[in-house]
Amino acid sequence: MESAQTNEKAGFAPMRPGQFDVTQATTIDADRTRADSVRPSWLRLLFWVVLFQIAWYFRPLQDLLLHGAMADPDDFLRLHEVQNWLAGQGWYDVSVPRMNPPEGGDLHWSRLIDLPIALLTVVLSPLAGAELAPRLAAAFWPTAVLCLTLATLIAICERASAKTNPFVVILFALTNIAALSQFAPGRIDHHNVQILLVFLMLLGVMSGRHWLGHAGAGFCMVLSMAIGLDNLPFIALLLGWLGLAWVFDLEGSRGGLLRTATGILLGLVVIYPISVPFDQWIAVRCDSLSIVYGAAMALAAAGLAALVILKTKKRVVRLGLAALVGASAVAVTALAFPECRAGPYSALSAELSQRWLSQIHEARGIVDFASRFGAANYALLVYIALLLAAGVALVRHQLASRHLVPVLAVLAICLVLSFLQVRALRLGVFAAVPVCVILADLAWRHFSAARGRSRAVVMLMTGLSALVLISPVWLVTANAVLPPPGSRTAAVADAPEWSRQEGVASICNRDTDFSFLATLPAGLVLNDLNTGPAILVFTGHSVVAGNYHRNGRAILDTMDFFAADEAAARAIIERRKPQYIAYCLPLPAAQPESASKKGSIRDSIGRRILDGREPAWLQRISPADDRLKVYRITDGG
Repeated sequence: MESAQTNEKAGFAPMRPGQFDVTQATTIDADRTRADSVRPSWLRLLFWVVLFQIAWYFRPLQDLLLHGAMADPDDFLRLHEVQNWLAGQGWYDVSVPRMNPPEGGDLHWSRLIDLPIALLTVVLSPLAGAELAPRLAAAFWPTAVLCLTLATLIAICERASAKTNPFVVILFALTNIAALSQFAPGRIDHHNVQILLVFLMLLGVMSGRHWLGHAGAGFCMVLSMAIGLDNLPFIALLLGWLGLAWVFDLEGSRGGLLRTATGILLGLVVIYPISVPFDQWIAVRCDSLSIVYGAAMALAAAGLAALVILKTKKRVVRLGLAALVGASAVAVTALAFPECRAGPYSALSAELSQRWLSQIHEARGIVDFASRFGAANYALLVYIALLLAAGVALVRHQLASRHLVPVLAVLAICLVLSFLQVRALRLGVFAAVPVCVILADLAWRHFSAARGRSRAVVMLMTGLSALVLISPVWLVTANAVLPPPGSRTAAVADAPEWSRQEGVASICNRDTDFSFLATLPAGLVLNDLNTGPAILVFTGHSVVAGNYHRNGRAILDTMDFFAADEAAARAIIERRKPQYIAYCLPLPAAQPESASKKGSIRDSIGRRILDGREPAWLQRISPADDRLKVYRITDGG
């Protein structure tokens, strides 16, 4: 009995009588003691992570600090949101006055992400100046989120295996380039925080009898939904896992339900009022935290609490009751808010969904994505699937704690979601880290068991085995075997001067790209969609649109203008009345091939701008070597 209790405390599933003895329990305790004795300090781990960030992202970091360059238009809009708030815009008002005038750009974003960036900007401004301070904040914040995420991953790995080495966790985490890009300097949009919150929820669920664990998971669920609805599938998954733990009467499951319900209710009480203005508390919004998701989470909390009261021990009855509670919460929410049954994008018109949303690469499923960009993109899918299978085997053969099961559930849902949106894979490669750590430890033990081998040989053999567990190896191999279709590189001699600069991005993102536009009298710019947010940051102009779905008409007008013939384009000019047209030239290798210049495509304004055949009423006023082509409408359009 004492041995079984020791095994249970160590986090392993109960074993058959006679299968676990005192010697095994002593071995586990010794493993824990040895791991604690060699554990590096958090300060040392932090030093290596920051050093890696600086080395790996040296060029992007330099571009950020010197030129304000960031990787994604959403990062620029986040910075613009922070600037608006610091300039006096209200906490609840996250609209963009200089987008889509005269109405202004309607946004569903949260001020909660603006808060730390604004705080860093205010603190750094007296030291660095008004221009450099926000750039330093944009460099520091993603690194801080990465450090918190790695600390959470280490804690998760330690619960899955008592023999975790933090340096090994960091090794596997920092080699996951697909996920690490979300923590690059300047990546200040909400995606990295959402990754952190998934792991905090996962850690809370894995934290056994601790009040803070389950309650913290419940609180993070509400916080995550306030920031964005990206994590809804993972929230539903973790709630389902808690229900299954109760069904099978796992240790601490009853208390876990009550603590999670308490955390959810606390989150609603604290976060809902600071995210939703009082006069909008009962307004229905499908794409952000509103009464829809507040009611759903309140129902889920009530259902979890109700399960605690039930005393039945029959698993079949428990399973039926848990399913009834979950189905009831979903059904009541669907009946009460039928306009949101199709999900967060329910309010989008069919035209906007077909012409715009379906063209966003990250929103594509893995099959569609791979068909467009090459079969090598299946590499991460296969990588995660194999590690999921390996994790199941580890738990089944009791080589890992049962605490690994929620991690495997996250991997499974990442695989499923990748068929809807390929970006789910970047979370999956991070979630696979605990499995990689356990497999690497088993490899070390296996090679160490053979007598006569030197430590150097063991380390070499373990290192070679670990290469198979590193996701970039899979990506590089897949791209070598299955090169992307139609891959080509423009001849350097024929490329414009700006495209030969080191580290040039796929979008216009440096202050130098917008230096000429910034000198012009303030006006309305009809811009390509990706360039709008950067224009807001680097200039005083207003823009017609950006890639933000609540402004559907502005998005379609912009797409129509650059895809239209001359007559249709002039009609849009007459309706929008811009003073300038701005178009960021794509990289030479990304430009459409000349063979596609047929019919309406050849005659479209966008194609004519690329070819230098602009209509007479568009007068180019920007220097010939500038990447951002700026035009003035000469005859009123």
